[in-house]
Amino acid sequence: SLHDALPIYGYYDIPLRCLKSRSTANLWGAGRLVSADAVAFASVRVMGIGFATGQAAGVAAAFLAAGRGTPVSEIQAELRRQGACI
Repeated sequence: SLHDALPIYGYYDIPLRCLKSRSTANLWGAGRLVSADAVAFASVRVMGIGFATGQAAGVAAAFLAAGRGTPVSEIQAELRRQGACI
């Protein structure tokens, strides 16, 4: 699996709140739209991270639209169920 191919070092977390719009209800961004400082943005904007944050943004939007809120642990569980590498 992709998860097994990744090294166990050199990674960082991207908090879910970095993907959510502050001013528009249930608007989520991914890839280059992620909120980050200049140092973090250099690696956040790459294609693989764009795919991962896009999937996370979609799951979070679906949870919110379904009235489930955005419980991070449940969103992470759903991403894992979908085979996402988180």
